[in-house]
Order: sequence, then structure tokens, then C-alpha cells
Amino acid sequence: MTASNYAELKILDHMLGTTAWTMPTQLYIKLHLGDPGEDCTNNAAAETTRKAIDWSSASSGTAQISSTVIWTGLSATETATHFSLWDASSGGNAIAYGAFGSSTSLTSGANLDVTSCSVTIN
Repeated sequence: MTASNYAELKILDHMLGTTAWTMPTQLYIKLHLGDPGEDCTNNAAAETTRKAIDWSSASSGTAQISSTVIWTGLSATETATHFSLWDASSGGNAIAYGAFGSSTSLTSGANLDVTSCSVTIN
């Protein structure tokens, strides 16, 4: 997983003591069909709903999802390869992005559960 441009600047300001970065109260995950880029605006999946996501504390560079994250009744048949994390359910700021360990087939009308995924920090 890689920090977005927005998060990189916030972290840098925070580390240098110029402006404190307030931790987001909730993160949301969005699906992508390819690399979303550092602003997380590229290759969005047809399923645009961002789902609330919670994490366990990181250990050894890995964090595990600690909430149930399920999309129901997907809107299109396509293959998701990446995700992005946001600080709002719509609008807001991109925080980070990454690739799924393997491509995830999405089928129109089906459900997608990513609850058992983990994220490794590079």
C-alpha cells in the first residue's frame, strides 16, 4: 500500500512540526480496475460505493481488516485489481492505495466480501 499525494504532504507537515495531521475518524475503501494513481482518481470500478473499513493495529508492517466489508448487488461485471482508501464516503481526501494480492472478479448482481484481506505497508 502506498500513501496518496495528500497523505504524503500531511505526514511530512506532521513530522516536521509545521501542522498537526488529525487522524481520520473513519476510512472508506473504493474499488479500482487498475492502478488508481497517487490521487486515487484513475481506473475506478463501475461500483463506486465506498464502504466503511476498520483496521486492527499494524504489526510487522501488516494490518488486518477488523470490520465486515461487503458490497451487495454489484453494478457491473469487471475485474478489480486495486483499491483506494478515503477519509469520507464521498468527496473527501484519498489517503492510500494498493493492489489486491490477486485480481478479484466482480459479477453484476453478486456480492463481494473483502473482510479477510490484509494490507502490507511497503
